[in-house]
Amino acid sequence: MENGIANLANLLAPGGVDTHVIALNRRGAFADRLPAPSQVVSLGKSPGFSWRWAVNLRKEIIRIAPDVIHTHNLGPLIYTGLADLWPGLPPIVHGEHAELDDGEKGWKRLNLRRMLYRRCAAIHTVSVSLTANLEANGLRHRRLATIPNGVDTERFRPCDDPPGLRERLGLPAPGQGFVIGMVGRFGPFKRQRLLVEAFHLLAPRHPSLWLVLVGDGGPEAASVRERVRNSPYQDRIRLAGFQAEPAPWYQAFDLFVLPSVNEGLSNAILEAMACATPVVAHASCGCAELIEPEVTGFLRDLGDAREMAMFLESFVTAPSGLWRPVGPTARERVIHEFSLQQMARRYVELYQAVTERRDGSRSDHRLKQG
Repeated sequence: MENGIANLANLLAPGGVDTHVIALNRRGAFADRLPAPSQVVSLGKSPGFSWRWAVNLRKEIIRIAPDVIHTHNLGPLIYTGLADLWPGLPPIVHGEHAELDDGEKGWKRLNLRRMLYRRCAAIHTVSVSLTANLEANGLRHRRLATIPNGVDTERFRPCDDPPGLRERLGLPAPGQGFVIGMVGRFGPFKRQRLLVEAFHLLAPRHPSLWLVLVGDGGPEAASVRERVRNSPYQDRIRLAGFQAEPAPWYQAFDLFVLPSVNEGLSNAILEAMACATPVVAHASCGCAELIEPEVTGFLRDLGDAREMAMFLESFVTAPSGLWRPVGPTARERVIHEFSLQQMARRYVELYQAVTERRDGSRSDHRLKQG
C-alpha cells in the first residue's frame, strides 16, 4: 500500500497535486520516494487506543490544510473519523485494500465501518471483487468507486542481460539454477512461511532450485527468518530484505509466486507481470482480475505446502517453452489495462468530485491531499 501511495504522489505532482503523509506510527522506507514539497509527519502512536492521537492528528491536518484527506484501511479511518467530529476538516476519501477477514465481519466491526463511512465523501477499493466484498457485507456508500492499481511499465520491464543480472545479484546463471521468488511485507496473509515449507519439500529433489524472498517488516518476519536460519538448505534461500528498487529481482526470477490469501489488487503481481516474469498466485480476491489462467499467469488453490510444492514442481520439471510465454503476454495486458496514468486520472476525478462546491464550481487553488 505504501508503494501505491508513493507511485500516486509522483504521478499527481506534475499536475499540481501536493501529497502530504501523516503516519500514525512511524515514517516508512517509501517516504523517501515522495516528491517535493511533500511533508511526512510521524505521530509516533503507541499501541492501544487513545483520544490523544485523534487530537494530534486533527492538529496536523489543520496545519497542512489539505483539500482532501485520503485514508487507507480501518485504523487511520478510525482516528480521522474522530478528528472529524468537530467541524472544519476537508472531505475524507477512504480506501480499502483487502478483503474483510472473519475478524472484520462481526457486527461490532461492521457497524463501526458503517458509522465511519458516513463521515466519508467517497469510498474506493482497488478491485471489482473487493467492492463486491464490501457490498456483500452490507457496506455501501453513495459514492463507492473501484480504481484498480497501476504499474510503471518503464521502470518494471524485462531485463536485457539476464546472465549479468543474475551474477550481480549473486544468483545462479539462467539454465544453471531455477529461481522462485516473492516480493512483499511479511504480513499474516502473505504466507511466506508456507512458501518456505513448500521449498523444503522440493529442495532435496531439485538441487538447483533457489528461493528468494524480497521484503521486510511485518509480524511474520521473525518466524520466517528463524525457519531459514535453521534450514539445511539455507545456502539456497536468499532473504534479500527491503529493496528500494525491486525491479531487478522480479527480472531475475524464473517464477514469481504469491500465496497470499487476501489481496485487493496486488501491486507485486502487476510488477512481476510488467517484467514479463510468469506468475503463480493463490486464487484470492483480486488476483483473478489480473490473471487469465494459463494465458497471463497461473491461478491455483495453494492451500498447503504439499499442494504448493506439487504445483511448483510442474514448472521446475516441464520445458520452459510450455509456460514461460505467459510472461510477455502478461506484460502486454498490463501495458494496455493497468497503466499508472489511468489510475492517476481516476483518483484526480474522484478528488475533484468530492471537492466541488455546492454550486458545482471547483476551487481554483492548488489541490492538496493529506
